[in-house]
Amino acid sequence: MALRAIKKQEIEQSGRKVILYVAILKKDNFEWVVQKATEVGVSAIVPIITERTVKTGLKMERLQKIIQESCEQCQHSVMPELCEIIEFGDAIKQAQGTKIIFDFGGEKFSKIKSDNNVCVFVGPEGGWAQDEIKQACEAGFVKVSLGDYILRGETAAAIGVWAILNF
Repeated sequence: MALRAIKKQEIEQSGRKVILYVAILKKDNFEWVVQKATEVGVSAIVPIITERTVKTGLKMERLQKIIQESCEQCQHSVMPELCEIIEFGDAIKQAQGTKIIFDFGGEKFSKIKSDNNVCVFVGPEGGWAQDEIKQACEAGFVKVSLGDYILRGETAAAIGVWAILNF
């Protein structure tokens, strides 16, 4: 059976590139992050191991399939890169451009100015360890709050990436 295109549709994409560094979450929550971050237009997803990370392994083939299906569903022409798991310390050294670490006690999101390359860090269940926040701030990160409520990691990842790409 042959397929043929019946309609070509251009999807306007933001010129901003967002790389999501996210602590590995328990159960299906990390898969949910990958799916939703892909849907909202993240450029890359970097799983990180933090002081409070409980689960350290991921099924990378399964995550790659979720990315592909999410791109198809949302008609994205470019799939985000799924990177290898790295330690928090290596992740903060690797981050380039505007560097944001989401934390409840941070600056209001609306006050943040960013360039076209943004690295977003989302913590594990239980939040960041104080030493991690200190390390990030010393490396030039801006500590940012997503509002008046403490959000779950998967919620912060999806909302944070979407907000950066759209505001």
